[in-house]
Parts: sequence; C-alpha cells; structure tokens
Amino acid sequence: RGFLGTTKVSGAVSEVRAVTVVSEDLATAGGTYSSTTETGGQRAMDWWRWAAIFQRGVDGQWRYSYVLAFPDSTVAMK
Repeated sequence: RGFLGTTKVSGAVSEVRAVTVVSEDLATAGGTYSSTTETGGQRAMDWWRWAAIFQRGVDGQWRYSYVLAFPDSTVAMK
C-alpha cells in the first residue's frame, strides 16, 4: 500500500543483461529496469540498474537471495 498506494505505474520493463553461474546452487545476475509513474499528478520516467544473487532451494526452485538496485536517473515528464 505504501508506494503503490500513492503512485500509479503505467509501464515497466526489466531486462537481464548478464548471468553468471557460480555453482549448481548459486548464480548472480544484473540488468536494467525502467518505469513510467505518476504521483500527485506529476509523471516521471525512471531508469535503474540492479544486481542480484539467486540460490536454488532444496525443492530445486531458484529464489532471490539478495537484490541491490540504484537509480541511473529520473526525468520529470510534462
């Protein structure tokens, strides 16, 4: 309810740019994310970079273990 309670997301794209398999149960990945949002009548386009660590669980499913993201830039739209 926090972010999505005050912000309307009208578009979002996430792209994986690199994946490195460290072992049978550990991998890292990195990529980009962009979104178009509106908060209080102000539209903005945001660009982010992200990196993540994934671990395979005992059930064989890959899950996020850690995610780091930081903004590249934010541009207000008219």
